[in-house]
Amino acid sequence: MTEPLLDAAGIEKGYGRISVLKGVDLAIAAGDAHVVIGPNGAGKTTLFKVLSGELIPDKGVVRFAGHDVTAMPGWRRTRLGIGRTFQVARTFKDLTTFENVVVALEAKRRQTASVFELLRLRPSDTVRKAARAMLDEFSLDTVADWPAGLLSHGDKKSLELAMALAARPRLLMLDEPTAGMAPADRRRSIDLISRLLAKGEFSLLLTEHDMEVVFGLATSITVLNYGEVIATGSPEAVRSNPRVKEVYLGHDVSAS
Repeated sequence: MTEPLLDAAGIEKGYGRISVLKGVDLAIAAGDAHVVIGPNGAGKTTLFKVLSGELIPDKGVVRFAGHDVTAMPGWRRTRLGIGRTFQVARTFKDLTTFENVVVALEAKRRQTASVFELLRLRPSDTVRKAARAMLDEFSLDTVADWPAGLLSHGDKKSLELAMALAARPRLLMLDEPTAGMAPADRRRSIDLISRLLAKGEFSLLLTEHDMEVVFGLATSITVLNYGEVIATGSPEAVRSNPRVKEVYLGHDVSAS
């Protein structure tokens, strides 16, 4: 049996007396598009923070690509091949859209350079060409010279996604990638992520509330409730799971 790309076992995490994650198991195969869903307060964001290295679990083990990364800081996980975006897009707001992508590309190429060093670099023609190509692919070419701080919410999220993929991750983690988007931007984002996934260059792990996004992207789903896994499996299996329907107030989880 092939070893999962990401394998988290028995993950527990609490804040003081409050237990947020209670023995969570999660396995993601290479090429999988795995979505973690659950009501507010289910522990999704805390789980993401544990898997990305922002938090260290109280108990349990996280393995990525055969490495024990349980206590490994986030920057080292990034170099192993874990990329991440956030609910609130994190970009360099005073740099242009183009410059943000250049910094992300240079960060991948120059593994030891600090952000301050990267900002002083004069990018090569190869890097500039690659940045322009990414802006075209992400429909950001028309705002290439805009400061990132002036972009629309949808364009900021697209820029953050482009920057994460510039590092060529083996696993891309997206935390609520369409949160706050207008319907048109949300559909554009789903189409873009689907096209990128079809290339087979990375696996995907995301949290999402919008069921259109969930069932439009997922090859497998894990459902959290009060920090516990109550279901995991194919979208069809999760959709028909009685416990999942109960958690979602008796409604089919494909309804949004």
